[in-house]
Amino acid sequence: MRTGVVLTALVTAMALVMGCAGLLSPSKGGGKLYVSRESVIPDVPMPEGFTMDLNRSYYNASSTSGSSTRNGLLTFTGKAEPIDLLGFFRDNMPVSGWVLKKESSNFGEYILHFQKGVEAADIRITPGQFNTDVTVSLHRQNRE
Repeated sequence: MRTGVVLTALVTAMALVMGCAGLLSPSKGGGKLYVSRESVIPDVPMPEGFTMDLNRSYYNASSTSGSSTRNGLLTFTGKAEPIDLLGFFRDNMPVSGWVLKKESSNFGEYILHFQKGVEAADIRITPGQFNTDVTVSLHRQNRE
């Protein structure tokens, strides 16, 4: 009887450890992200559930003589796997007329560089311990 109790306790402990390990290990992605209907920049889609960090963001837009200028650095925070965010921006930015020109990765951080007319949008995806940051840098494109 005592062996049965020890065996049950051991199996329960292993199940708990395996369950917790699954919570701590990184996911491989596969979560579907949807475009938020509330967007700070109308032609730069952001996934639902991501909120702007007002302490780390600014945005300016001006229009003079038929010419408009926009610039900003906006940081959003939410829960999504970086691989899912890469797919989200690759799929949704072109819908708004943006063309992906370059992408890179460095130490787990991903950067996508898009162009649209004379504007550029650099999207930086930075995974954190509990959330993922998405930083959008919107600026006038340098001439190549």
